[in-house]
Amino acid sequence: MRAIDSLYGSPILHTLCISAIFIMVWAIGMFIRTIREKRSTGLIIFSFFIMCSSFAVFEILMDCSFYFIARNGNDRYIRLQYLLFSRPWLFYAGSELLCAALLVYIVTEKLTYEKKHLTADTIRQAVNYLPEGIAIGRKDGTVLLANLKMEELYRNMTGGVLSDIRELTGQIKKNVTGEDEQQLVSMEDGTVWQFEDEAVTLDGEEYIQIVAGDVTERYLIIKELKDKNAHLTDIRRRMKAVSDLSADMFIAEEQQKARAALHNQLGQVLLMGRYFLDHRDSTDPGLVYTVTTQMNRFLLGEAPADIPASADALAAAVAMAGSIGVTVHFEGDEPADEKIREVLATAISECAANTVKHADGDSISVCCHHDVATPGHPELTSGDPERSEGSSPAALLITITNNGIPPKRPVAESGGLLSLRKKVEAMGGQMTVDSVPVFRLTIVFS
Repeated sequence: MRAIDSLYGSPILHTLCISAIFIMVWAIGMFIRTIREKRSTGLIIFSFFIMCSSFAVFEILMDCSFYFIARNGNDRYIRLQYLLFSRPWLFYAGSELLCAALLVYIVTEKLTYEKKHLTADTIRQAVNYLPEGIAIGRKDGTVLLANLKMEELYRNMTGGVLSDIRELTGQIKKNVTGEDEQQLVSMEDGTVWQFEDEAVTLDGEEYIQIVAGDVTERYLIIKELKDKNAHLTDIRRRMKAVSDLSADMFIAEEQQKARAALHNQLGQVLLMGRYFLDHRDSTDPGLVYTVTTQMNRFLLGEAPADIPASADALAAAVAMAGSIGVTVHFEGDEPADEKIREVLATAISECAANTVKHADGDSISVCCHHDVATPGHPELTSGDPERSEGSSPAALLITITNNGIPPKRPVAESGGLLSLRKKVEAMGGQMTVDSVPVFRLTIVFS
């Protein structure tokens, strides 16, 4: 077997030297890691022994390169070194393989340990992948720890890399959103982060700790609540102004309209609820829910005064009447004009509610036809517009009657009926209310 000193300049010696360097560096690194991770004393001593062994092999192989100088009359080496230089090269190859195997054992043991115990690397990785940002630094600005999220937040604010903890503090104060004491910063992606900084003392030295949390959802909720509170404050202010100026004619008129609308719709909703409680099987609970919800929104000021139950006002009124137990019977053709249909829908709703409340009835009849000889309306001229060329258009006559108990006295127009009259007259129509022998509501559009 060839001795190591006979391999000078050969590829085998070069390979052994390079492997010795690699194993030595590996052993030194593992020894340092075991000390930093505060492993057991036995493991530290074991890794120290491997480091020394790998260094010794490396030193012998390096000295072997100068062996020819010593052999040519230079007595710089001692007898032990000459003895080592005469060892077979497989002895040193085996030593390197043994050191490498022991290092693999230490690495395997380290991985097994990390699966069962917390280490510095484990904690560092956990901090890096936290959804919150965290940074720790000295008073002079040196950053000791900054996880990935804090680096990302700083990059969003400045476009640079976090290298000074004081720069981070300055950027936070520069980008604070709002006037609250909380340090809220809005990012370009629409998120809002809350930053908190505090001084931390450890082993007599003071550090700066900055923590950031995503408060986007909470910020939006608080902002919405503030807007609603401002809206409620404005409503209270306007209500007080209306109350203080209630004697004014125009405000009194607006209050009257509001009371009429509230009276009509709230009465209908209450009747619908009562009918639903008494006739659950024949009532659409979805309609009751929709109308009740819309009424509540109206009372809170978050919805218009009208309660839409359908795209067509007339169909909605018929559905509303049905929901309180009143059947609507039509005679003639329904009006095509949208505004007239809205007026008719209002009339049906009012009459249906009054039928239940005052007549104890369950049906109303609606008659719509064009007539030019309407009793009680002599201002309408006679003649058929389709047969008499050049004559005035025929009048649209709408009459509504109900069953149940006839009125015992003339019907006083208030609330819904009064509001309906104003709508009819605003469109150029006429409305009359008859009480004898039965209730009859008549609307004429010329």
